[in-house]
Amino acid sequence: MPAFNPELVRLMRVVLEEVMTRVPVEQATPGIKAHLAEIILKAAAQGVTSYDGLIAAATSQLQTIVAMMS
Repeated sequence: MPAFNPELVRLMRVVLEEVMTRVPVEQATPGIKAHLAEIILKAAAQGVTSYDGLIAAATSQLQTIVAMMS
């Protein structure tokens, strides 16, 4: 796993929290959050380091993850 600078780590946390607000409350489980965090980490490892890019990466998988975990 690549090393991320503190600024990118903060950005990834902000993105994770933002995307979690888009998950219905009854489905906002630690498992969903972990899956979304993994997607964000993978995107960052592949060079996606902007807020918009990380949001897009996570939200593009959101419906699949929620359906999978339901």
